[in-house]
Amino acid sequence: MDLMALWQVFLAKSSNLTRYGDISKECRGKSFSLGLNKAGSFNFNVPFNSEFTDYLTPKKYCAIVQKDKEVVWSGPIWTRETDFAAKKFNISCVGWFEMLQTRLLNSGNQNFEDISDGDIAHGLLAIDNTQTIGGINI
Repeated sequence: MDLMALWQVFLAKSSNLTRYGDISKECRGKSFSLGLNKAGSFNFNVPFNSEFTDYLTPKKYCAIVQKDKEVVWSGPIWTRETDFAAKKFNISCVGWFEMLQTRLLNSGNQNFEDISDGDIAHGLLAIDNTQTIGGINI
């Protein structure tokens, strides 16, 4: 890890990535995992007295991780555990692909003929994005 790099963590609304604040200084116990062809994950904890506790709702909000002012990863908050003894919230975020894997698709009477696999996947994703509850599009 480059110790001279500037790493920042932002909380944002999942549906449109509107940022609510830089929580870099309040994040503790950060753990960041990236892998080739994997969604990745980001875990951290935040004290109860953080000004950002209202933005720690799973799926509704997400984390954006930047290195030297360039986004390197983002994904929805997946779980929020409360640790009363330590007076903190343990936050687990997953990559957007995880959100896609949990969605159910109702393609109706859609019929795909003489079309490439990629175009079918793109078409199904477009249909699914119109049906998404909560307004989170992939």
